[in-house]
Amino acid sequence: MKQPGEELQETLTELDDRAVVDYLIKILSFLSVMRAQ
Repeated sequence: MKQPGEELQETLTELDDRAVVDYLIKILSFLSVMRAQ
């Protein structure tokens, strides 16, 4: 059985991963726009 809080930790880790991916996508699209000008 999982400890209480372990599941919460996994959820937070997933959210964190998603935030990092979103952040990278924003940076990459920003750089593409800058390069295109």
